[in-house]
Amino acid sequence: MAEQVIGIDEDAEVDSPQDPSLNFYATGQDGKALKLHKRVASVAIGVGGQQWQEAFEEEISEYTDEQIIAMAPFHFIGRGIAGIDEMAQVLHDSNDSQVYFGVLQIQIGDGTFARYKNIFIHFQGEKMKAIARAKANRRLALAKDIIGACNAPLVVTNAQQFTVEWVFEELKRVFEGDNIAYKGKGQMTDLNTLRVNYKARMEKAKAEAEEERQRMLLEKEHMEKEAKRQAAEEEQRRMEELKREAEAKKRAMENDKKRKAEEERRLRHEREEQERLQQAEAEKKRLEEELKKNPNANVEDLKPTKTKKKKKGRKKKKKDDWSDDRPWTPQRVLDCIHSDISPFNWGLFKPSQKEVKPIKWGHGNLNVLRAELKDDQVQYGLMRLSFGSGRFRRNYWVYFLWTPDTMTMEHKKGRLRSKHVSFNGEMQRMLAPWNISLTVETKEKVTIKDWIMRVKRTVVIDGDDDKFTEEEYQRALEEEAKYIAELKAKEQAAKIQRDKEEQIEKLKNMQEETVKRKQKAERRQSAEFTKLNLKAVKINLGMPAPDNHPASTPIMDHDGHYSMDLRFSNVADQKMLDAANDANDANEDETKHASGDDEEEEEEEEREPSPEPVIELSAEEIAVLDAERKRKEVIELAKRQENEMKYRDVLQSKLVLESVELVKRTSEKLCWILFAPQRL
Repeated sequence: MAEQVIGIDEDAEVDSPQDPSLNFYATGQDGKALKLHKRVASVAIGVGGQQWQEAFEEEISEYTDEQIIAMAPFHFIGRGIAGIDEMAQVLHDSNDSQVYFGVLQIQIGDGTFARYKNIFIHFQGEKMKAIARAKANRRLALAKDIIGACNAPLVVTNAQQFTVEWVFEELKRVFEGDNIAYKGKGQMTDLNTLRVNYKARMEKAKAEAEEERQRMLLEKEHMEKEAKRQAAEEEQRRMEELKREAEAKKRAMENDKKRKAEEERRLRHEREEQERLQQAEAEKKRLEEELKKNPNANVEDLKPTKTKKKKKGRKKKKKDDWSDDRPWTPQRVLDCIHSDISPFNWGLFKPSQKEVKPIKWGHGNLNVLRAELKDDQVQYGLMRLSFGSGRFRRNYWVYFLWTPDTMTMEHKKGRLRSKHVSFNGEMQRMLAPWNISLTVETKEKVTIKDWIMRVKRTVVIDGDDDKFTEEEYQRALEEEAKYIAELKAKEQAAKIQRDKEEQIEKLKNMQEETVKRKQKAERRQSAEFTKLNLKAVKINLGMPAPDNHPASTPIMDHDGHYSMDLRFSNVADQKMLDAANDANDANEDETKHASGDDEEEEEEEEREPSPEPVIELSAEEIAVLDAERKRKEVIELAKRQENEMKYRDVLQSKLVLESVELVKRTSEKLCWILFAPQRL
């Protein structure tokens, strides 16, 4: 018998976005490996079963899902090849509280004398409620139609009684009716012999099923991995689709905002043009009226003079004096090394592919640089080699890669070394320009003789190599040392000058504060009323004033206003105080108004046209997009679950129809099936 994994339409498309498993019993406990369109169980089928499967699939493909479910509204419970004892395991799991229908095929005899009995199994658990049992038994007639003709029915109410002995005893009349001679010797078969032979045959079937189960476990693992891979790919495609949709909506919203901004700009330009035309018309009328009043006047003289605004020129970048007043940023360090003469002539940098990261920098010969090279890390460097002095001075920049061999041999950092060496191209680009490129593995190669020879081979023209000597190099270093000393002296002098200016400015501010306080005290003294003056004023007005009372003297607050205690003042006093306060406020308003006009004029001069609006989504709009995306994901998940449940029911019905036919075929190993009614 040719073996094949049980399957229905293995190449068919699946509507469900997922590939769920169906949990049912099968020989070898492999029912959980059953998939939607690639179903697997440890049961092999023959050629006849395969042909029937193909015909069955071709016929059923014309039916809708609802029609297939209506043909067999049952849930698949289990099937197998090990007979009664295996079916009893499934019945025990029901706890005698379910209703199952099924068919059991029992083989009697061997070879030419083999006979097959199809038994209709009707299991009614005795613990099941009567109403539920009656409702489930409504499908009894439909189950009999699906199974078809059988040799005998068997009603089971208790899973404990369902054994080989009990079944053979109940079906005794069916088995003994054939009067089959055992092994051709003419002896009639008794019931006990049939039972023993049946058990031996089922044990052999179990052993074959165990071998098949081992093979199916490997197949199951493969299918699970494939299902996970397909699910991950599907999820990735779905997320990419949602991302593209969100990006399209975002672009649409940005285009809408841009369109609105352009519309607002167009309307603003139209308003400005209309205002300009109105101003021109008003100016024209004014000129006509002026000419009517004075016909001999010159038209150009009557036109208002236009004040030309000063154009803001670009500020010229101040040349760097390489002082310590400004912070030493990575770019400033690099520019300093690239300068013809500066305080720094070498620098070391960390390996990087994105930005310049200085480690150390300074001035000196190669001995200073060599002392800063680390034996356990890759470093990139740039050094200015200068020869000669004055107008005969020549500068050359050496780019070098320090990749010490000790990283691999002693420090065991070979992988890190290879990674950092791979940054060489980007570092060359970021540290450019340079004249010579070197790769150094040991400190013995960092010598002035070796580097001068490399410079000669690269840049020297025939007959001009006498300028590239150690003496010329030392002469250039001495000139740079003098330049650095002068720069430091200049910085020191500038610092002393700044300190003096700060002291002078501080003294000047203190003197101005003293003058202001003195003037304020004088104004307060001139405006203050004494008790005698107030008494004299009141006497002249004919008003008595309380004597020796402190509240009769006006008091000035921090704003320069005067006040008195109203319990000891009169209307005349209040009028005098109000007049003094009003005069003080008027002076302050004039001062503020004058300074405010100056500020407004400066703002008008510095005013520039408003920039174009930036088109970008706000946080609220992004939140709306996220909410829409989540809503679609929820809808899609619900739809996927609905399709999954529907396809499960369809598959259950197909399995029932297929398994019943395979059990009743005598050429197949499958010998029993159980199924239960769907929810009514």
